[in-house]
Amino acid sequence: MCIGDWRLGQLISTEVRSISLSVGASDTIPADLTRVGLSLNMAQNGASNAVRLLTTQGEFHRLQFDQASLHLTLDRHGQLVQRSITLSNFGLGTMVTGVVLYTLPREYLMTALDQWRTEYGMALSR
Repeated sequence: MCIGDWRLGQLISTEVRSISLSVGASDTIPADLTRVGLSLNMAQNGASNAVRLLTTQGEFHRLQFDQASLHLTLDRHGQLVQRSITLSNFGLGTMVTGVVLYTLPREYLMTALDQWRTEYGMALSR
């Protein structure tokens, strides 16, 4: 990690939420083009074999109870973190999910693209 990483890290804002879902309920985290990371930590008060579905525009990811946390970042997972995400509880008890959303002001994301174009002579779409 270099000093540039620290400077960038200071620009990242975080929002922490707790989402409680009863059986059969869903909640959606809206799409955000400034989101650079997403962390989900799940605890369930019910059967330990409950399945949760995380959907992002038609893509499904199954999370079993023993897989209690998930961390997605823009650099490792691309646009997946910026899409809308729906959490659904199909278990037997209430599902409580801690959510941390990491965002970076759009002008800094665009600056990085302009720098990439300049340094590597590549045309990237905005």
